[in-house]
Amino acid sequence: MPTIPGQPSGFSGAARLLLVGAAFVIVIAGMKEAASLLIPILLALFLALLCLPAVRWMHAKRLPNAVAIPVVLVMAVLLGAALFSLISHAVGGFADAAGEYAKTASEIWTRTELWLESKFKGEIPDDIADALDPSKLVGMVGVVLAQLTGLIGSLLMIVLMVVFLLFELLDLPAKLAAMTIRGEDHGQFDRIVRIINRYISIKTFVSLLTGLCAGIACAVIGVPHAPLWGICAFLLNFIPNIGSVLAAIPPLLLVLVVPELGVADALAIAGAYFGINFVFGNMVEPKMMGRSLDLSTLVVFMSMVFWGWVFGAVGMFLSVPLTMVIKIALEGAESTRGIAILLGGAPPAPPITEADPETRT
Repeated sequence: MPTIPGQPSGFSGAARLLLVGAAFVIVIAGMKEAASLLIPILLALFLALLCLPAVRWMHAKRLPNAVAIPVVLVMAVLLGAALFSLISHAVGGFADAAGEYAKTASEIWTRTELWLESKFKGEIPDDIADALDPSKLVGMVGVVLAQLTGLIGSLLMIVLMVVFLLFELLDLPAKLAAMTIRGEDHGQFDRIVRIINRYISIKTFVSLLTGLCAGIACAVIGVPHAPLWGICAFLLNFIPNIGSVLAAIPPLLLVLVVPELGVADALAIAGAYFGINFVFGNMVEPKMMGRSLDLSTLVVFMSMVFWGWVFGAVGMFLSVPLTMVIKIALEGAESTRGIAILLGGAPPAPPITEADPETRT
C-alpha cells in the first residue's frame, strides 16, 4: 500500500502501544503460569549473583574456579543450614504452646462474635466477619509456608543450577567482549551485579539490626518466644514497605492471648516496632542506600505487589532486585530510557548558576 506523503510508515503510536501492552500481558501470563519452574531458576540466578564477587575474589588470589566455586557454595550452604536450624528451634518452641494459644484465641473470637452480633442485631456483615476471622490470617500464612517448604524440596536442583550459573557468569564478560561491535558497551552486567550485591548487603545489615532490636524489645516486654519474633522481623524486613508491618502482627496478637500480658503491653509492642521501623526504615537504610537504589517509593511498593502476584512470597522478596534489573535494561536503549527515568527516584536538582534568570535579584 502506498504511503501518504508526510505521514510516517508502519504502525501509529497508539497501535504500537497497544501491541506492546498485549505482548506484556502475554509474557506476564506465561510467567505466572510457569511460576513453579521460574521461581527456582530466579532464586538460583539471584544466589549466583550474590556468590559471584566472592568467587571472583578467590580467582584473583590464583585459586582455580573449580575450587573457588565449591568453597563458596559450601560456606553459603553452611550459613543457610545454621539459619534454618535456628528457625526450626524457634518454631519448635512456639509449636509446643500453639495449642494453648489457639484455644485462648478461639475463646476471644467467640466473645468478639457475640459482641458484634449484639451490635449488628444478630447478623454480622460478611466483610467484617471475614476481616476479623483469624482463620483467614492462618490460611494466608499457610500458603506462604507451603511455598517456602516446596522450595526446600527443590534445594538440590537450585544448588546445581547455582554451580552451572557461576561457571557461566564467570565466562560471560569474555563472551560479551568477543561480541562487542563498534565499541558497544556491555558494562550493564557488572552494574547489575554491583547494584544487587550492594542492595542485599545493606538490606541484610539493616534487617539484622531490625531483628535484633525487635527480639530484644519482645524479651524486655515479656512476649513469649522473643527469638522467633526477632527472626521473623529479620526475614520479613526483606519485603519492602509492608514486611516490617507484617512482622509486628504475630507478637501483637500473641500479647492479646497471653493472660499475663494486657493492653498496655500490646501498646508497648506496637510502639517499639513503630520506633524500630521508623529509625531503620526511614533514617538508617535510606542514608546507607543513597542513590544506589534509585527507585521511587511508589515503584518499590507496586513492584512488591506485582511480583508478589506473579511469583507469590518469593516474588515479594525478589521484587526490588527484579525491578532494578528491568530498570537497568531499559536505560540501555534510547527508546526506553524515558521509562527508566519514570521508574527512578526524583532526579537531582540542576545546579544554580549566575546565568539562571531566577537567581538574579
